[in-house]
Amino acid sequence: MPSETFFNLPEEKQRKIIDVAIEEFAENPYEAASISQIVRRTGIAKGSFYQYFEDKRDLYLHLFDMIIQEKQAFLQQTPPPDEDVDVFEHLRWVARAGANFELSHPKLAKFGYRVVTDDVPLPEETLKIARSGGRVFFEQFMRNGVEQGVIDPNVDAGVAAFLFDLITVHYGKYMVDRLEITPEELTTSERYPLDTTEGEELFDALVDILQNGLGPREARK
Repeated sequence: MPSETFFNLPEEKQRKIIDVAIEEFAENPYEAASISQIVRRTGIAKGSFYQYFEDKRDLYLHLFDMIIQEKQAFLQQTPPPDEDVDVFEHLRWVARAGANFELSHPKLAKFGYRVVTDDVPLPEETLKIARSGGRVFFEQFMRNGVEQGVIDPNVDAGVAAFLFDLITVHYGKYMVDRLEITPEELTTSERYPLDTTEGEELFDALVDILQNGLGPREARK
């Protein structure tokens, strides 16, 4: 994570470093992304960069954490139109809101898709960050679903958490592979997987599977 020295910089300079770094990682695979290019484009000394971040990995993880935080903030600012909607319909709304996030934050979206399509040599660290956000959402999802009567309270919470964890970590890459979208298309196109009919239908299929597996047993008789 950034050092205190970085946070002591003027906000405008912090923003410039972050914006340039996001573009560099979005446009290049992790191994090809260059700290030299980042410092050249931002006009800072290379020595100063290493006062702000430990190394390229440290910067990369910070950017990934930023995506999670900014997306969560975006979703909190745009609540579902119907407060009484059940949790499965809420999941569908999350996908639609996610598409809106990608359209309004194109640089972050492109970097995010680069993360899930690249063979990044940081799997455990990136997974840890992704899971931390997904776990909080899932716990609330389960509580709300049980209260609404659309999730059976007898469902094994541990197994359900494992399933949702897999979805949180791997769905982005699965969607990109299933829709046969290349990393180059993700970083150059103005459209994103969630903002397509095919992407929406794929997520609907996922929610249908979750709902049929988690719905009350009485509903299946």
